[in-house]
Amino acid sequence: MAKETVKPSEVLKVPSAKEFTTLVRAVKNADADINDAQGAKSGLIRKAVEKQHLHKKAFSTFQTAARLSNKALSEYMAHLEHYFEVGGLNARASEQLDMIGREAELAETKVAEVETNGHRKKRKDKAAPKGKVKPKGKANVVTFDSQRERESAAQFGEAVDEGAVH
Repeated sequence: MAKETVKPSEVLKVPSAKEFTTLVRAVKNADADINDAQGAKSGLIRKAVEKQHLHKKAFSTFQTAARLSNKALSEYMAHLEHYFEVGGLNARASEQLDMIGREAELAETKVAEVETNGHRKKRKDKAAPKGKVKPKGKANVVTFDSQRERESAAQFGEAVDEGAVH
């Protein structure tokens, strides 16, 4: 029997077994490095959320925008601003900030300092939201000491996010 001649176009081209196993090993090591980096990144973000009041989703949106070229960023921002305006998100956010400001003002007016035995004692009206109000730019940050205070404040329509209102 004569040997059949095989055309080069009919030959299946594949990496050798050695090349393949080397590639698999290298990819596995790269995946481990990626997982380590991702874990470190997640830890940094988690710490910033807990200690510095970072808003995770807003930060994610920022990171997405920061990776864009200048031209793509300007187009992205123009669209985003338009969508927020026509979708009513700017108005909703403004209303919430106004409400938080009004609640903070109410809390400040309801807290009376009374001198008792040379010590200052604060009396809080039950209608005022509990929590510590700290002015922060245009909005106020309200932190709570307990779940009960968070739930109580939530009844007044405040957006409560794991101990802080931004």
